[in-house]
Amino acid sequence: MALTSGCTYVLSAPNNTSDGGTGLPVITGNVTIQGNGATLERSSASGTPAFRLFDVASGGSLTLSAVTLSNGLANGGQQGGGAVFNHGTLSISASSFLNNSSPSTTGTSGGAINSSGILSITTSYFSGNTAQEGGAVFNQSNASITDSTFSGNSAQIYGGGALLNAFGTESLVGDTFVGNSGPGGGAIDNDTALNISDSTFTDNTAGTSGGGAIDNFGNTSITQSTFAGNISPYSSNILNYSGYSLAISMSLVVDGSGGPNCGGGAPITDGGYNIDSGASCGFSASNHSLSGVEPNLGALAANGGPTETMALPPGSPALDLIPPTTPGCSGSVDQRGTTRPQGTGCDVGAYELIVTSGQPAPSTPTGLAETGSTSNSIGLTWNASTNATGYTIYRGGVAVGITGGATTYTDSGLAPSTLYQYTVDAFNGGGTHSSQSQSLSASTSGPGPVAYVQGASVSTGSTVTSVTLQLGNVTAGDLLVGWFGQYNSSGQVSVSDNV
Repeated sequence: MALTSGCTYVLSAPNNTSDGGTGLPVITGNVTIQGNGATLERSSASGTPAFRLFDVASGGSLTLSAVTLSNGLANGGQQGGGAVFNHGTLSISASSFLNNSSPSTTGTSGGAINSSGILSITTSYFSGNTAQEGGAVFNQSNASITDSTFSGNSAQIYGGGALLNAFGTESLVGDTFVGNSGPGGGAIDNDTALNISDSTFTDNTAGTSGGGAIDNFGNTSITQSTFAGNISPYSSNILNYSGYSLAISMSLVVDGSGGPNCGGGAPITDGGYNIDSGASCGFSASNHSLSGVEPNLGALAANGGPTETMALPPGSPALDLIPPTTPGCSGSVDQRGTTRPQGTGCDVGAYELIVTSGQPAPSTPTGLAETGSTSNSIGLTWNASTNATGYTIYRGGVAVGITGGATTYTDSGLAPSTLYQYTVDAFNGGGTHSSQSQSLSASTSGPGPVAYVQGASVSTGSTVTSVTLQLGNVTAGDLLVGWFGQYNSSGQVSVSDNV
């Protein structure tokens, strides 16, 4: 299903009462929604009842792309998920979840998403979502979240301003958490298995339950990540409760406010090559870690890649600290996608400083042209640049694709009969980008013509609750329209339903 680009679809009443009320029919099959930048929202008008937007049944599958879900409200006291309650399979990309909530003090939570099925999120944005716990996402199974941003979400009663990991395993790669808050675990409350790599946590706030960024009641593994400037009177960055395990390697834990960087009663396992700006994390020189050292991080900013990061300056003690032979160094990438190592070793934290000396900048691509289009795709080509190892393609000023040296690209998932603007830049092996090319305007074609039209009808001779119509040449994407009539000896009694 493709939504109209730029449109806002407002729901004013629930479609059903499943799991406390849902605005759209419960998804029991496989559904894909290509949002094209459209918004689905629960009405903000006074008197609008509480309901979420989507409910994915245990056998169902929902794929969301390039859509915004906002103002959903799950308040039935049983199941949370103000935007989506998933107990099937939920896949999300390039989408936003704004101002959804699950305020009930009973039942499960999750201001935007409550998932007891399989959850996959990439290149998405969560902001302003609230719940009793798990302000944005409440995970009860297996979840993978990559290249996404959680900003300004909050838990009102328990932990996890952005995420609460209640059961299963949650894996985070390339994510940024900023300005989230909760009584404990300003960004994340982990109760089971949590894996974090190449991610940034800053300016998250926890109350007296501690853990400005993370409080851990399970098993947590952290690699090549940055924790800086989080806030709590008890363990401003990371809190590891007694009886649980948290291992960290090649990461920065610095500049916490209100309390020590680390704490919680259980020692943190030092996996090596960490930096603590204080002395509370228990890092050991024998593991090549540093305490009482300031890496001089820059402010959170758009330094390239899909999420904001905190840059290391030249001369920082975090630079080149990790030998290339260390597992996880050579051949890996940082949060932005920059190849490690850039210097004589890998840098500590989520950011790898690009070394450009000796690598000439690539020239600006020329000759950007359209090779063809369909109703949902546009093909592009351009001339090769000098000193280039790859190219970034931009639509409307936003990066939508990267090639590893090829000078052609097909942009898909577009809306029919729509005009788009494209540019391309080149980058070299050190990550230096050229200026963007001249802009190209290109349009998708209109929807294809109707290839086949047919009709069928059937009379049952008695009152029935189901019937079969024989149709030929029906394929995926065809539109079927019909109605059901009830008759007696006097003629039509009613039209009881339509489809």
